[in-house]
Order: sequence, then structure tokens, then C-alpha cells
Amino acid sequence: MNDLSAIRAGLSKDFLLFVHDANPGLAQRVTGMLSTELSVLSQHPRTGWFPLSHHMAINHALVSVAGMEGYRQTWRIAMRRMFGQPLLKAFVDGAVRVFGASPATLARVAPTAFQTLFRAAGRIECTLEPGRSLKLELIDFPVEHSQNGVFAEGMVGVFGSFVDLCKANGEVKLEHHDPSLGAATYTMTWEPMSLASTPAVNRPS
Repeated sequence: MNDLSAIRAGLSKDFLLFVHDANPGLAQRVTGMLSTELSVLSQHPRTGWFPLSHHMAINHALVSVAGMEGYRQTWRIAMRRMFGQPLLKAFVDGAVRVFGASPATLARVAPTAFQTLFRAAGRIECTLEPGRSLKLELIDFPVEHSQNGVFAEGMVGVFGSFVDLCKANGEVKLEHHDPSLGAATYTMTWEPMSLASTPAVNRPS
């Protein structure tokens, strides 16, 4: 196991806080399974490195309580709020100023954001395709955390939040997952919900 694999503690903390605010009963059931992980998390500053194994234990606990679909949706909804937090806000605001507010803009910053938020956990690549579509790839994610597909499925929700934040109609599909390589491929397609809609992310002033 790669003991260096880690995630910024602030991301795990914000996620658990969202779950508590959105559904206290669900949060109580999840956190009741995580005494060790919560103890370790409490000792880390927001920018500190929280072991990926503990972060994945949080994800597994949520899946066991909410099911895989509930887990994906929880990440999708949580990310809408978490993009307003300091760990992610700078990425979003800078990209929107340059490229405008669209799911493609958020996808453009995903590789850099991933490298900032994760350590020794692989990388993400984004390929823009004709029309309102793109491909996202998770590459070299630690194999020991890939076998049950929990992380790969959670990223469906994370990427789906890009569509929601820009008030578009769209979908994200997990097209391929190879746990033996820590690899997953996603497609994203979207259409504007309304040409007059104001994206949820901040427009440049």
C-alpha cells in the first residue's frame, strides 16, 4: 500500500460537514463507523495531508449506508457547495474569468485541482471534444483503493456537479473502469438549460 497517498484534510472535513448539514441522521450513521478516521482527521489542519485510506473509509461508510446511487448524488450535491470553499474557489474563479462559465471550464481546471488536492493518487486528464462534450480520465489512481469502484463512482457525482453549477442540462457517464490499473474514463455532455440563465459560478466583473 502506498502510505504517501493522501488528500487535503479540508476536503474530507467539508464533505462530512455537508453530509451532516444535509442529513444529520445519515451523518450520524456514517460517522458512527469512523471513530479512528475522525480522530485522525481532527488532528490535521485543513491544508494538511489526510491519509487516502482514511478518506476512502469515509466513502465506504457512506456507500454502506446510502447505497451507491445515494453516494454518487451526495458527492454531486456536496461539490456544489464545496466549490465555494477556499480550497476550490480560486481554481473556479480564475478559470471562469478566462474561459467563461461552462461545464468545460470547470473540467479544464480538474487536472490542476486534483493535483493540488491529492498526493500520490494519480492524475486526471481532460479532452475537449466537438460540441458540448468532453472526456475525463482518471489515471494511475492507487490500485489498492480502486478494486471496489467506490472512488470511480464517486467521481461521477463530482464531475456531474460541473453541469449543475453552470445550470446546464447534461449527464456524466462512467464509460470504463479498470481497477487493476487504477483507471477510469468518463464522458460528459450538456446543453444550456436556458440561454438567459445565470451560472451558479461567479461571472467575471
